[in-house]
Amino acid sequence: MRVVSTFAGMGGSSFGYEQAGFDMIGAIEFQEDIAEVYNLTHPAECVVVNVRDLSGRDLIDHFGEFDVLDASPPCQAFSTLNSGKTLAEKTSEGAHGDGSYQRSDDLVHDWARLVTEAMPRYAVMENVAMLANKKHRAWLWPALAELTGAGYRLSLQILKAEGFGNPSTRKRMVLLASRDVPWDEYEWPLSPMVPASVAFPPESVGIVEKAKEDRGFRFRPITRPCPVISSVGMAYGARGETTIIVDDGLTHDPITGSTLLPKRWMSEMRKAGGHRPMRKFHTREIERLMSMPEIVWPASVNSVRAWAMIGNSVPPVLTAAVAARMVQHAELVHAA
Repeated sequence: MRVVSTFAGMGGSSFGYEQAGFDMIGAIEFQEDIAEVYNLTHPAECVVVNVRDLSGRDLIDHFGEFDVLDASPPCQAFSTLNSGKTLAEKTSEGAHGDGSYQRSDDLVHDWARLVTEAMPRYAVMENVAMLANKKHRAWLWPALAELTGAGYRLSLQILKAEGFGNPSTRKRMVLLASRDVPWDEYEWPLSPMVPASVAFPPESVGIVEKAKEDRGFRFRPITRPCPVISSVGMAYGARGETTIIVDDGLTHDPITGSTLLPKRWMSEMRKAGGHRPMRKFHTREIERLMSMPEIVWPASVNSVRAWAMIGNSVPPVLTAAVAARMVQHAELVHAA
């Protein structure tokens, strides 16, 4: 199937479609530095444009006919990580590399508009699971109504990326739309759990888990998928019970050259037993935690910006599973 990805980011979902044997023919991204990474990493062309300025006809005229319109609209307005902020604060945020701001909560509607204008065979939207919560129905439900009004059959799923072999946890809402027959019952083929330890190189002395209850530092094997990765390049549990960081003496990211030495932990580490300073995850480790291949990073992208691009991406293993679901549905349609 031929795929166009909107809100493509650096191409996490595109990796998944490519792994599943789909034909990525194009992508749309709003931020120039992210599109640059996409174009260095994927064979398909990523065009820098605001989706608000596009029509479904524009997509077809530029990329040709396609079977799947994929989207991962910005999630800031719906994410639990922003639960302490007001709606006005969340909808006005634009974490753009150039410091610009853009309202993002209404972009779900623009994706639905593009779908009904282009009328591809399938449409897919990925977002945080909280978008499916009833508190956000003012954003999601009009988009669902627009799709069903255009004749699409819908399937809404809450999926965990770690269930498909991702070494870090990521709970996501996936909306599937089909112009053909209704979606049948489907048992998602889950994979064995992959521990976070696979993401770290052999030269790392070990993974350290910082226990909140006693403020102590101790080495523990990481036998489970990594919890949430923060914007400062470490990981923490859903309730803040643990923080996973690495101790191997490396002070600079070997990929971007950015410093990895968190100075604010130095005195705390000395008090905890004289360990050398712990470091943040480096870029290649975070790529692995998101089941991504090695990324080509421009010299202009530092580690913090790289972490943000990776963190805002869809784990490819999750998209590959969604692609397999569409293949199964297409076979059902063919047999009907």
